[in-house]
Amino acid sequence: VHLYCKISLTQAQICCFLFLSFFRTNRGMTQKLLGQTMGYPEKSADIRVAQYENRSRYPKDKVIEELVGVLGVHPKALGLPPTSS
Repeated sequence: VHLYCKISLTQAQICCFLFLSFFRTNRGMTQKLLGQTMGYPEKSADIRVAQYENRSRYPKDKVIEELVGVLGVHPKALGLPPTSS
């Protein structure tokens, strides 16, 4: 499954970074809670999510699928095209 099929990585990154923080805070989640819910260790859960939000790291396809699942949003809500099987 490749999530970036019709838009450039730069466009996907910009949208994902902007909307990730919006949906996380809209759901009342801290960076640590989101990271822990996704399975990151408590010690580094907030750091990993912060890296995605501050553009120092871009989540891989599998992580994006987990993010949209945990946040309960469609990939398009993060500015990404829907996954194709």
